[in-house]
Amino acid sequence: MTFPVVPEGRFSTPQEFDDIILRADPNGVAIVRLKDVGRVEVGLKDYLLRTKLNGKPATLININQQAGANALAVAKDVRQTLDQLKHNFPQGLDYTVSLDTTKFVKASIKEVEKTLLEAALLVVIVVFLFYRIFGQRSYPALPS
Repeated sequence: MTFPVVPEGRFSTPQEFDDIILRADPNGVAIVRLKDVGRVEVGLKDYLLRTKLNGKPATLININQQAGANALAVAKDVRQTLDQLKHNFPQGLDYTVSLDTTKFVKASIKEVEKTLLEAALLVVIVVFLFYRIFGQRSYPALPS
């Protein structure tokens, strides 16, 4: 597992993080340090991003659904919330959804619906033709 830790500015080297005490017995004899259970490494020093959209300064906000949540419902709720919040934005500020992964989900659902409709239509045609071809023949009665 990976757990990102962003310090308040007190620690600056991996060795300082290595020495964080995770657990100690009441006597202070048995101590478990972070380096005993994991590995510490330096990630990005600066997590600030300089983003632009269409050549203008922008702020990137990433919204992810929780595990088990309905992606289409989450996307709909986020868009509704953004529409409501837009009325409180300062003048000249707007939002744009630059990446919507639910477009693929919507397209997939549409294709499944189309395929089911085509399959049902083919079944009706085949059954109708089968009935027209074989339904008019008379077969000898089975002996009883």
